[in-house]
Amino acid sequence: LRAVAGQGNVSIAEELGVARPTVQLWRKRVSTQGIGEVWKIAPGRGRKPQVDQATREAIIKATLQSKPRGMTHWSCRLMAEEQQVSRSTVNRLWQLHNIKPHLSRTFKLSRDAKFLEKL
Repeated sequence: LRAVAGQGNVSIAEELGVARPTVQLWRKRVSTQGIGEVWKIAPGRGRKPQVDQATREAIIKATLQSKPRGMTHWSCRLMAEEQQVSRSTVNRLWQLHNIKPHLSRTFKLSRDAKFLEKL
C-alpha cells in the first residue's frame, strides 16, 4: 500500500525494519500473484525431509506395537537397524513424539528363570 502511494523501496524497508530486497520481493509478488499471496511461503522453500512419512509412521508403529526378539523394548540402535535409518533419525522421532520405550507404562514380568526364587 505504501508503494501505491508512491513511497520508494528504501523508505518502505526502513519504516518496516526489513531489507530492501524483501520489499522488492513483496512488490513482485503483489504484481504477479495479488496482495493475498504476499505473506504465504513460496513452494519449494525450506529443507526437504530426508525420511519419508511412511518410514516415520513405520518407526512409530513398530516402537509402540512390537518389541525385538528376546528383548523387552526397542533401543535406538536396534530400531535404526530394523528400519534402515540412522540412530539420530529414530532418536529425533522418539523425542518429537515423547516416546520412551525404556519407560513402559505396564508391568513386565522378568524373563529370568529364577525370578520367583529371588523374590
